[in-house]
Amino acid sequence: MEYNTKKAFRGNLFALCLIVFQVMGGRIILPLMRPMIKNLSYGGLMILTQLMFLILPTIIYFLVTKANVKDTLRLNKIYISEVFIMILIAILSQPIGAFFATISSFFAENVVEQAVGLLKGSSYLELITIMAITPAICEEITMRGIVLKGMDNHNIIKSSLVSGVIFGMLHLTGSQFLYATFLGFIFAYIVRITNSLFTGIIMHLVFNGFNMTIGYLSEKFINKAAVEAAKNQASTINLETISVLATLAIIACVIIFSLIGYVKKNRIKIEGKEVMDLRIEGNKEFRDKDPIINLPFIILCIFYIIMMILT
Repeated sequence: MEYNTKKAFRGNLFALCLIVFQVMGGRIILPLMRPMIKNLSYGGLMILTQLMFLILPTIIYFLVTKANVKDTLRLNKIYISEVFIMILIAILSQPIGAFFATISSFFAENVVEQAVGLLKGSSYLELITIMAITPAICEEITMRGIVLKGMDNHNIIKSSLVSGVIFGMLHLTGSQFLYATFLGFIFAYIVRITNSLFTGIIMHLVFNGFNMTIGYLSEKFINKAAVEAAKNQASTINLETISVLATLAIIACVIIFSLIGYVKKNRIKIEGKEVMDLRIEGNKEFRDKDPIINLPFIILCIFYIIMMILT
């Protein structure tokens, strides 16, 4: 009984500790470790921070709570047909991400572009490992694993939205908040429907990997002057650009939710309507005793806003 009534509180508290630990770690722990990591490449440092500030807290969480790892992380099988659909959804999410990134560029610098710039000279395998594989595994384990599991008592829309917002805040930048929140919503919704973290990992991996692949191929095989011209043109934001991106994003959304509907119907055929209804509606018995908008979530929002103002 106590476990069920404190799921959301524990999940949101974990998210709060995770993000505060990231901020404090970047400002206190990493400077103290400078003698040990001074020879580490920028890419190596990025992987190290993901392991330190995402995987280490996850290990501590399971040691303290003694929660079932397989159940919490939804380490359940997915079907081959779903794999192809997840890949397609990730690719279709590109114009949506581009639209939100463009909107965000009005008030924040593109930190992803800066990070990729610092990784110039890396091999394709290194780039994919650093920017796609590592975050896809580490971020999904924490966000669509532990945090989303804490919202099981609540309906799928509310859970996906709140966990999406937390995912947006996890990135600790203004430029990534909007598109990360949207992607977090989509990923959480599908993970809840399929009851498998692997769907989230696949989408996350393909979304990041697709971006990195296009950028790598452009730099490698297209005339550098043409690449720079394309970047300059892309950086020139006008109403026409936003309108085109918005149109593409809306079309992509329609197709994505159609595909999600197909996955849902297929899962109902395999697992039954009662199972799907429970995943969508949550556990009404404990919902009132387990508010999803709770003190840890409110503190996290305030903390994030303060951090954005200060940085």
